[in-house]
Amino acid sequence: MTDLGRPIRIRFWGVRGRRPVAGSAAGEIGGNTVCVEVEAEGFTIFFDAGSGIVEAGERLLETSTARKLHVFLSHAHYDHVEGLRDFPPLDREGWTVGFYGVGGAWSRHLQGLFRPPYARRTWKELAAETFVKSLASGAKVVLDPAKPGILGPRASVPAEGTVVVARQTRAHPKPGVTLYKLVSSGRTVVYATDLDVARSRAEVVAFAKGADVLIHDAFYTDEEYETVGKTRAGWGHSTPRMAASLALEAEVGELLLFHHSPRRSDAEVARMEREARETFPTTRAAREGVEVHLR
Repeated sequence: MTDLGRPIRIRFWGVRGRRPVAGSAAGEIGGNTVCVEVEAEGFTIFFDAGSGIVEAGERLLETSTARKLHVFLSHAHYDHVEGLRDFPPLDREGWTVGFYGVGGAWSRHLQGLFRPPYARRTWKELAAETFVKSLASGAKVVLDPAKPGILGPRASVPAEGTVVVARQTRAHPKPGVTLYKLVSSGRTVVYATDLDVARSRAEVVAFAKGADVLIHDAFYTDEEYETVGKTRAGWGHSTPRMAASLALEAEVGELLLFHHSPRRSDAEVARMEREARETFPTTRAAREGVEVHLR
């Protein structure tokens, strides 16, 4: 049964890209790789499963009564899946963990993470019940327990319930990347990591149009992106100014800068946050442990 009385709660469990960092290098930003948890209408949803999902899973074992989780994966680069081998709910009977991703290779990708000698047990030896859903770009995943299912790209987003829309883009080279839009209780959250918006700006603006919260890649500084002779254009990441410009055009409510470089200090992230605010004032840099509530 859905719970319409709760606000949507967004929590950042990991905000770094490429690799985790520890000790003083993590700073106040945090050192875990990307993982965002959303609670909406009683559903527990994750976007990506970097190292931050481990601590999230430990907390769920202590507090959750639902015992059913939905994990939406943007792509299979290791910083987006590395937490799964130690995700505590996968080793507990009575839990169900569903995985979603665009394309037909996700079962193979996930089973590969648990292949010896790199893991202590195989995918088949997990105690939890698991399922993997391969999505088409544009698919809508309806989580309403009364009418669950996956709607095709041409279907409209249902007016009620909690729905996650998947959109594959080539804004990240080679494997591509999936953007996600969660729609619940009249609110919208867009998760857009690992993308160079210069490659597909109009597409991303249309997808994020009017969102209450936009979580957007901001891996590079302007200097890194534009360095003569070693430009990062087309490498699959954006800068805070690029994210802010897109947020302004898409008329979103709030921009959260995300997927920080592992080399980025707290002071550098704060500077990048200020730069983005010059274009889009309602900008924040995502930090590990930060929560956003939408009522």
